[in-house]
Amino acid sequence: MAMEVRDLARSYSVEAVTRLAYWMRSDDPRASVPASNAILDRAWGKPTQPIGGDDESPINVNLKLDAFTGRITRLAARTGEDEGDCEAGA
Repeated sequence: MAMEVRDLARSYSVEAVTRLAYWMRSDDPRASVPASNAILDRAWGKPTQPIGGDDESPINVNLKLDAFTGRITRLAARTGEDEGDCEAGA
């Protein structure tokens, strides 16, 4: 059933884009701007944006690593140990 619905929706693609193009040419920005964006999104895809809290982004990984290293350094300073003296997993 889901594939049938998808196929039916896709059968209206040309008509839908034609209608969007009609509204894109409107002098009313309330119609033309969303229609233009919809056409561009379908033609070129939406621009990628980093998502806040994305643990996998290189920036967030580096920030977490820097914060972790800073905590280790502060902890070592409080205990009087050099951070190089800490063994992994200890």
